[in-house]
Amino acid sequence: MKITSKINRTNNAVSLTIVIVLSLLINSCSIQQIGSIQQEKRLARSSAQIDEVKSLIQDFQERNWTSWATHYTTQAAIYHNTWDASSSVNETKKSLQAMLSTAKSYLFKKPLIFENARDDSGKITGVHFWAVLSIKRDNNTIDLPMHLSFHIKKGLSLIHI
Repeated sequence: MKITSKINRTNNAVSLTIVIVLSLLINSCSIQQIGSIQQEKRLARSSAQIDEVKSLIQDFQERNWTSWATHYTTQAAIYHNTWDASSSVNETKKSLQAMLSTAKSYLFKKPLIFENARDDSGKITGVHFWAVLSIKRDNNTIDLPMHLSFHIKKGLSLIHI
């Protein structure tokens, strides 16, 4: 009887261990799936906001400055490589035109990466853009890695970059 009792306790302990391990594995998989779903909500690769930024990038590449400016609100504050001073849409347009005036051509090389950013409540707060800007001048080509962050506060109008 003592041997049978000891075997039953050992079998029960093994069964309990198996149940605990299986439970941990199932919960771990569920948590990973939930984490993936939450990440997809926070960073999306398609939306009306991303389409707006894609249109702005296309206007930039086509030198369509009139259309490019329409993507911004009149109060837009645009920051380039500094947080100290912002520029208006018109000031930024003139600055970009001057910088690119001697370029034979320029374009963003593929892949163009766009991602939505969302706040903790799930609201879209902006669009991030990554690409390499290739500028050709005379016999030289300059490739500049770019990251642009567009903050959207009112519908699809870009407030600042």
